[in-house]
Formats: sequence, structure tokens, C-alpha cells
Amino acid sequence: MPSTRWFVIRNSQRLGPYRFHVLQLLAERNKLQPDDLICTEGMTDWKRANGLQGLFPSPGRVEPILAPCAGQTPLPPANINSAPAIIRSAVASVANRSKYVLQHWRGDLSLPLSCWINLVLIGGVWIGAIAAAVTTDFFQSLGGLGRGCWVLAILVCTIGLALWPFVGVWRSTEQYVSRGRSPGWARAAKVIVVLGMLPLAASALQQVRALQQSFRLVFSGDSMPASELR
Repeated sequence: MPSTRWFVIRNSQRLGPYRFHVLQLLAERNKLQPDDLICTEGMTDWKRANGLQGLFPSPGRVEPILAPCAGQTPLPPANINSAPAIIRSAVASVANRSKYVLQHWRGDLSLPLSCWINLVLIGGVWIGAIAAAVTTDFFQSLGGLGRGCWVLAILVCTIGLALWPFVGVWRSTEQYVSRGRSPGWARAAKVIVVLGMLPLAASALQQVRALQQSFRLVFSGDSMPASELR
């Protein structure tokens, strides 16, 4: 597709922008209707969704709605019998190439999935895993160097795992509204993100001393007296 920013008009309401593979998924799930109007950069007017080649199976010839680039040959009309298979193949190909982590980061996943699974559930599992790890005999047997490396790894991973769900949920709220869904849930999810970022920032400031001590353990040797890590 020449563009990754597609807009939809339904009931006089403008929705979008969407990426093309999102339009394909919406069409496959009957969320995008054939008589919805769509438009993107390079088009001079709005067109019916079933006029876009490769998006809907058409009972007749499908004319290309965008002029081909200079020096390129226009795409042939889609075969009527193979149109559903083409759509399924395109969706499967996009799903294989688009990793789950990247989809969440871009906000392409649904808001409930981004919020409750990626933010709440994965975050809770991560916190529980850390709490369980520090009580094991293996962790208690680590020396200063081992504990310093462990703390550095945990802090770095925690920051990354915190930013990933927060950014994904925030972006998903914007697409949630553009798809015509209730803005109330989107605002509630943004409140969750803000309330989650505040203690994260405060905790990060509290961990500055722990970072300093961990760097000292890793790069300066175990010169500290016996201590207990909490």
C-alpha cells in the first residue's frame, strides 16, 4: 500500500488513522462495512471500502483507486474466487511479521488486552517473581558481585518492563477512541497509566542509592561489610 495512514467515515463520523493491516483485520471481522468511506494520502476523494483492491471480495471487476507510480505497471484485477484467500494470506503474513511486543508498543492491540494483560497481569507476575527469587537459597548464596549484577539486571529490566506497557496502553487509548469506542474507558486507562507512572518515578528515585551500591559491588569489588538486601 502507498500509505500507512487510512481514514474511515461512518455515519458522518471520521475515524482513524489506521494502518492498512488494521483495516484488513477490521474487514475480516465485519467491523469495516463495504459501504464505509475510506481515504488516504494521494487520493483526491473518498471511496467506498469495497472499492479497495484486496480488502473486500468483489462480485465484479475491482478498479484500482490509486494511480500507479511512474514506471510501474498497474495491479491486475483481483480474481473473484481467490479474493478471500488473498485476504487471509495477507492477514496471516502481517500477523507473522508483526511481533506481539511491537504491536503493543505501537498501540495496535485492543485496549483491554493492553491494559489488563500486558500492564496489570504481566506487571504483577514480574513483581511476584522478584519477591520469590530473593527468598531462594541460590540468591542468599550470592556474593557481593553476584548480588550487584542481580540488582542491576532487575532494575534495568523493571524500567523496561514498566515503560513498555505504559506506552502501549497510552497509544492504545488513542486508537480506541478513533475506532468509535467510548472515550470514557480510554480516559480511565490514561488515569491508570498516570497513577502507575507516579509511584514508578518515585521508586526510581529511591533506587538511586541501590544503583550506586550495585555499581560499586560489580566494578570495585566486594569491599562492603556484611549486609542484607531488601
